[in-house]
Amino acid sequence: IKAASLKAFRKMRTAAVEALPLRKAAPVTDDDRGGTGYDDASVAWVGDYVSSLDLSPMSIIWDDLDDTLQSVAADGSRQEIARIIADPDLAAPAAPGAPAAPAPGGQTTKPAFDMFDHQDENAIAWAKDHAGSLITKDGNGGELADATRNMIRMTLEGAIKNKATDAELAKILRECHAFSEPRAELIARTEVKNALGRGALEGAKAVGMKSKRWLVSNDENTCGPCNANAAQGWIPIDKPFVSGAMAPGQHPRCQCDTAYRRKPVEE
Repeated sequence: IKAASLKAFRKMRTAAVEALPLRKAAPVTDDDRGGTGYDDASVAWVGDYVSSLDLSPMSIIWDDLDDTLQSVAADGSRQEIARIIADPDLAAPAAPGAPAAPAPGGQTTKPAFDMFDHQDENAIAWAKDHAGSLITKDGNGGELADATRNMIRMTLEGAIKNKATDAELAKILRECHAFSEPRAELIARTEVKNALGRGALEGAKAVGMKSKRWLVSNDENTCGPCNANAAQGWIPIDKPFVSGAMAPGQHPRCQCDTAYRRKPVEE
């Protein structure tokens, strides 16, 4: 995902700089606006410019994103099933097709399905839907395209209000975070984390888990919504946490996890 994102970002950056128009309004004096430098008309063109940008290079990300999320979600499902099987308190099957409980002497009877070949259909379906919400095949729609446009708009408006010249605007746009390597890496890490979390949820459902609990990480990336989720304790596995998330991650750089158990939540 990171490599595809970088390739797309470079192409978009070149196109965005080439399409950058000359300023459509002259700056006013500090006396006219109490030191702000430009009137409202000076940034009015930015909205039209951003809306008209061709973000079709984003389509480069589509195949890698779609394939990776499906693979990672399936891996997350298998990993969670393996973790549950390894827990003697959770290993007893509760649903048809679930892995068998450990036999006397520590041996485990043959599972009803091969965990290593298990491809959770629900996890894969979620990954397909999620990839489609992040980016459309033509690259011009989806959450990533919307976020890119918003970053460009905020960058240009801020630069103009700080009295940037036309030449400076082009340089600022080339260095915009929207096209940066750190953003490409953050997208990759965030979406892999999301796919692992959702895959784990579907794997837990597949082997009969009934409730879940949010586990916060012990680092600086813990946030208010994560703490609020953790404060809920055990909730039904099919219910969203108070933040609206079904499973971690909650936000970029989120390191939280989820615990699952077979015992239902007492009403």
